[in-house]
Formats: sequence, structure tokens, C-alpha cells
Amino acid sequence: MNFYANSFNPNSRQWVTFDEISYDESTFPPVKAAFEQTGAVTVGKVGSATAKLMNQREIVDFAVRYWKDQS
Repeated sequence: MNFYANSFNPNSRQWVTFDEISYDESTFPPVKAAFEQTGAVTVGKVGSATAKLMNQREIVDFAVRYWKDQS
């Protein structure tokens, strides 16, 4: 699948095309479950929806450590 984005730099602006990376989505649920067990996820409102709220940097760093430990 192709994706498109407007790329800005100080001298020009252009549309770029890039491919979606290939990944195994089954690797994410175990990380999510392990991260939720740390207590770093809270439940709150986003607009009128109930959502799980977390610090994005924390979950990315956690996932990197998790996958390194699994390999």
C-alpha cells in the first residue's frame, strides 16, 4: 500500500510517496498487556469517548525493551 505526504523543508515543498512497512501485528497485544500491568495506563475521557491514556514515549521505550528481552 502506498502512502502520500507533503514534505516541507526550508527551500521547497513536495509530495512524497512511501510504502507501508511490513510488520506482524500479532506482536503488539502481548506488549500492550505487559505495559498495562505496569500501572502506567489510566482510563479517561477523550471528548465523549472512554479511552486508555498513556505517555507515548513510555510505551515506545517499553516496547523496545520488551522485544529486546524476548529475542
